[in-house]
Amino acid sequence: DLESASFAGQYRSFLDVAGVDVERSVRLAWASLWHPAPRAYRAHHSVSDRGLAMALIVMVTVLGAFYPAIDLAAGEKERGTLETLLTAPVPPDAIVAGKFVTVALLGVIAAGLNLASMLLTFQTGALQMTETIGLEVSLPFRSVFTIFATLVPLAVVFGAVFLGIAVRSSSFRLSASCFGFK
Repeated sequence: DLESASFAGQYRSFLDVAGVDVERSVRLAWASLWHPAPRAYRAHHSVSDRGLAMALIVMVTVLGAFYPAIDLAAGEKERGTLETLLTAPVPPDAIVAGKFVTVALLGVIAAGLNLASMLLTFQTGALQMTETIGLEVSLPFRSVFTIFATLVPLAVVFGAVFLGIAVRSSSFRLSASCFGFK
């Protein structure tokens, strides 16, 4: 939802679906994204159709770096495992650098896996369903590569920000609350 718009009830949902009907219901739910009423509502509120999937990918990438960063810093403080690590004959800068690389790598992996998952979902459902309602939608490999290449620095930057805040926090809960999570 946006500050000035609520998308509740705009898309189809299905209850008590089982067996063979699950695939059909998923396809119809995805296809409802392109029905005239939701498209007109998005257009009225200046929401681009193209930005929907990208917003989801960015959100999942950010969250892919968020939880590991908090756990590797504030979580270790809370569990008492950080003191053991700091007594090792390794410079503290190397420990922080290792944590940063881990968080950044996990963010990139989360971005890649979620992008692949969305592509698989689109290929098996949404893109096929759009043909039935008369839309032509395609996603060339070059675009997929560009999206992933954009997500890599995003994961690294957010990983650094989250790790920096988590290092200064005394608990997992305090770190999460800095970002509005409880």
